[in-house]
Amino acid sequence: MNAAKNQFYLEGLFRQDRAVLKEIYQVFRPRIVAYVQKNGGSEADAEDLFQVALEVVFFKQYDENFVLHGSFYGFLQAVCKNKWLDELKKRKSVYSLDQVAETAEDYTESEEAQREWEQFQLFEEKFGELGDNCREVLESFYYKRLSHEAIAAKMGWTEKYSRISKHRCLERLKKLISEDIRFRNLKNSRKT
Repeated sequence: MNAAKNQFYLEGLFRQDRAVLKEIYQVFRPRIVAYVQKNGGSEADAEDLFQVALEVVFFKQYDENFVLHGSFYGFLQAVCKNKWLDELKKRKSVYSLDQVAETAEDYTESEEAQREWEQFQLFEEKFGELGDNCREVLESFYYKRLSHEAIAAKMGWTEKYSRISKHRCLERLKKLISEDIRFRNLKNSRKT
């Protein structure tokens, strides 16, 4: 898949463009359903998993350091695979992880997709460590696309304090991520 098509899918997902979402569902959903069904899940499980994976990709775009190096599908697939493995562990399924790995050979993700997934997990974890106000400010600005004026009104602050707060929270998040050993390992693995 070329870079333009990857960007088309990412931007369409971000804008929640119905035509692009329809294409994403038509092109990628059947592959994910097949993967889940081969690995002990139902079509309903696959539907839920696909929706969660799209949300993960959607929110990943708010990480200013996010760059999709592999294909859109490779990243989506890596998210699905990891989420499904987590689900199987929760269920303590009779399917062994070796069986899942064997049947997943048709769906092998690239090392880059795996790194992107690990980056997202790190981002998600560190975002959760922020205080309530920081999470609210960053979600309001990056996810809900609210202006500083709207955030200030919502939080009972001045617009200037809203800007300062967003900047401090973003810096705090960057610091939490950069101080984690996993970040350095991911950064070093990208260089090789």
